[in-house]
Amino acid sequence: MAEHRLDVLSRQLTAAAYSPLQRTGTRGEEALAPFRPAPGGGKGTLTVVDNRSGKRYALNISEGGTLNASELKQIKAGGDGVGLRVYDPGYTNTTAVISRISFIDGEKGILRYRGYPIEELAEKGHFLEVAHCVLYGDLPTKEQMDKFQASVMRHTGLPPPVVAAIDALPRDAHPMGVLITGLCALSTMHPEQNPAMAGQQVYRSREVQDKQIARLLGKVPTLAALAYHKSTGRTPAPPNQRLGYTENFLYMLDGANSANTYRPHPKLVRALDIMFTLHAEHEMNCSTAAARHLASSEVDVYTAMAGAVGALYGPLHGGANEAVLRMLTRIGKVENIPAFITGVKAKKEKLFGFGHRVYRNFDPRAKIIKEVAEEVFSITGRDPLIEVAVALQDAALGDEYFVQRKLYPNVDFYSGLVYRAMGFPPAFFPVLFAIPRIAGYCAHWRESLTDPDTKIIRPQQDYKGVWFRHFTPLGQRAEEQQRQQGGGEAGILDTLLGVPGQSGMSRCLQLLSAVDPNNLPCPPVSSYYAYEALLDVCGLTGDDGDAVGDSAAMGKPPPGLAQPPDIVLAPQLLSKFRTQVKIVADIARHFWACMPADTPEKMQKADRLASHVDSKLWPEVDHAITTANRMGGPQRPYVRQLLTPALRMMDTMLERHKRERSRPSTTRAGL
Repeated sequence: MAEHRLDVLSRQLTAAAYSPLQRTGTRGEEALAPFRPAPGGGKGTLTVVDNRSGKRYALNISEGGTLNASELKQIKAGGDGVGLRVYDPGYTNTTAVISRISFIDGEKGILRYRGYPIEELAEKGHFLEVAHCVLYGDLPTKEQMDKFQASVMRHTGLPPPVVAAIDALPRDAHPMGVLITGLCALSTMHPEQNPAMAGQQVYRSREVQDKQIARLLGKVPTLAALAYHKSTGRTPAPPNQRLGYTENFLYMLDGANSANTYRPHPKLVRALDIMFTLHAEHEMNCSTAAARHLASSEVDVYTAMAGAVGALYGPLHGGANEAVLRMLTRIGKVENIPAFITGVKAKKEKLFGFGHRVYRNFDPRAKIIKEVAEEVFSITGRDPLIEVAVALQDAALGDEYFVQRKLYPNVDFYSGLVYRAMGFPPAFFPVLFAIPRIAGYCAHWRESLTDPDTKIIRPQQDYKGVWFRHFTPLGQRAEEQQRQQGGGEAGILDTLLGVPGQSGMSRCLQLLSAVDPNNLPCPPVSSYYAYEALLDVCGLTGDDGDAVGDSAAMGKPPPGLAQPPDIVLAPQLLSKFRTQVKIVADIARHFWACMPADTPEKMQKADRLASHVDSKLWPEVDHAITTANRMGGPQRPYVRQLLTPALRMMDTMLERHKRERSRPSTTRAGL
């Protein structure tokens, strides 16, 4: 690490004289609309008809084009009496907060901080004034900027106990682990601001808020310098409050032995400052959401920031640019790109640095970083991988496969090359992400403190576990676990049978038994519910299983079936399904009690059960499915779908019986 940085420094000394970093000034918005189009179509109402109950509901749509999820609680259709909820893993279409900090239009490739286009901020501003804008809503005046910078730089020093905590870490500790440790240590150094010690009202003071923000912005670069030199064994230069924010950070990395005379190259300072601006804020990403999640509990801000940085530590978030570097290194040469592209299409290779959860167009930051890279290379020397990167970008953007999927370069595609050219090792890349993002985290923390809608964050879940069972004495649990884990397929049957206690199967049978075959107001609905319950507890699906399950939730026939089964056939299906499933369940329960078949008695019982399945029950179910396949009209998929899981269970039992029969055992000598 140290040698690479020294190489960069030596090249700086022979670089051309400094000239301000100039950009072409391209902007993602050719013409700015004077007013924002109504999000999601704007305010109004949405009428919902619950096909399960026939009831109609009018839901309010806000000016932001959102529904209040709490209004869904009124939509009920019997069952456990709980209202409708939204299932949205990963929050792909959930608005959790109202924010005024940053705006992203992924379709158009737009990013703005407080209304300012990112292109203008990167070209004309510097990081600290952008941080002030992100935090407080406006670009600062000269007086405000001088006061803000003085406050931040005054807090660049670290308390000795924090330095001691970092010194106690192993030399090969990951830089992000060091940074998180430092933030956690800082949380113990300022009890006057900790709600757990100073009272829950302490953060209502704007003065207290602003002091913690200045402390964090000032101390995080110093923590980063300590994290950088943890592996080098060197001591960073002490903070120099007379330097600018980004210049001071580079000074701490490389100026320890310069007797306060060293100054980083201005072009590199400017390049890194632009990188900091581009990474300062990015709406409700994973780590920012983590910061707001933690802050909702009123934990101290240092712990909230440590949690956010912990989320950023993950390779799917802050470490993606390192994956890009590894990919480009593996490609090696421009002439290898066609083969790599072919491998990506065949799903044999992964294309890192393309595509984004939000952007469906060029990430506007990627365009800027590409220009920054050229400026950095003019000082440090041109990285040969940049030719591979540019050629890969051109190849992907000229290929319909990637264009149709809207896979465009994101911020990670070129940033790793810039950081590597400046001498930073890949393990340090997430730290360079975290330093500026502290401004965004603090802005969201500050905003949440005054948001009247802020509540402690507590999402709900869709429980799919065992419904009910009784406590088993300690001495009996080994036998129970052996029965449950006796084979690879045991999990499905034991989940199905729910041994011991009320089983998923008994719940399924209860649903079926509760239906009066002579009084079916909507014949398919009861069958759907029963079938959906069976699929849930079995973990199995047949053809169109998802479609049938989704239709059950809505109380209507599966897609493609205009009419439900006729009123005469539905009770017959229901009755036959209930009978055959119960027989399969009973046989499976008895069969599995014999596993492992390690005694003559168990093997004889398993033989009888397997013989019954093979000679009688299997043909019955198989015949029912064959009949269903010959059926015309809407009846065909119902019979097949309802009986397929039973067929699979019997197949599983027979396979296990076959293995038990072939397994050598001394206890079977008399068989």
